[in-house]
Amino acid sequence: MTSIPDTLHHQLITTLCYYILPVTVGASAAEGEEENYAAASVPAVLMMIFQYTDNSAFHCELLECLMALKADIVKDLLCVIAYGTPTSRPPAANLLFYYWPNLNPTLYDRRGVHIKFSDISSVLKAMFNKSAQAAKSDSISQTANSDSGESKNPKGWKPLVCQIEECDGDGTSEAVKVCHDHAVCLGACPDNPPPLYICIDCVEDIKREHSTVEFFDILMPMAQVSATCENKNCRSSEKNAIATCFSMECASYNGNKPIRYCTQCNNIRHNNRRGTDHVVHTTIGSPWAMDPQMQNYTIEAIVRLKAYLQKRAAYLVAMVCGLLWVCVHQHQIHLSRCWDVS
Repeated sequence: MTSIPDTLHHQLITTLCYYILPVTVGASAAEGEEENYAAASVPAVLMMIFQYTDNSAFHCELLECLMALKADIVKDLLCVIAYGTPTSRPPAANLLFYYWPNLNPTLYDRRGVHIKFSDISSVLKAMFNKSAQAAKSDSISQTANSDSGESKNPKGWKPLVCQIEECDGDGTSEAVKVCHDHAVCLGACPDNPPPLYICIDCVEDIKREHSTVEFFDILMPMAQVSATCENKNCRSSEKNAIATCFSMECASYNGNKPIRYCTQCNNIRHNNRRGTDHVVHTTIGSPWAMDPQMQNYTIEAIVRLKAYLQKRAAYLVAMVCGLLWVCVHQHQIHLSRCWDVS
């Protein structure tokens, strides 16, 4: 991306999110393997985008695309925070606290977590950049941490517009459906390769000529990350959201946007009888229940951030304390067994 001008960054992100990643990261792994090569390369893709563009809209678009394809994307974010370049770590940390707001318990007194409440990328950039002046860092910190302040980066991202040139929306209608039929795609829009992303009006026009063609819904951007359950029929007394589902089956109840669930609703929607194929992102679990790689990423990420995030990292610091206690406890058990043998 170093040789690509900024004006082409949007086209590059669009190509990644709508044409490349869905058929690579979303592809099934080979027999006997846990993930395919593309899925294993996600941390490198994230680091490259975070490194060469500071547009938060592109960051959100890329991450939401990957969150719909990969259930353990939080591990990739922690990997970037732990081992990424100094420029790529701040956006990764910003997105971690934005899409997993339970890491910051002080946000639960608000209905939703907008990106302006968690856009700490400018602060972290100044902190990671050792050459930044202290006065400038303080000024940036005050601006980014203000609830009413506006970040210099764009907020959120917008979905694709309809790709049909003759669309009645004159290039303003949002694409809500996707078509994978090559004949229909090339017939309706010869200049764009399949798949074809189109608005609802153009879908109806195509159906009149091709009644058997199947169209699929696409996910819309998350306007905000809700701190409470978004299930309209939620009956739980504890409505704090702990999971985000990116499956279209669940998103259809939320205007085709990823939906946030409380513990009770998440257990109802996702269990061994239903929702087994849904891509659900839950809170970061107990450290001693993590796999070794996840534990390593978590510890390294905390080492990188604990001096800078203070209150935001309190939960992660507690996790590390738990990890250290387990390690010490296991070490004591091992020593006691050695003494018994001797």
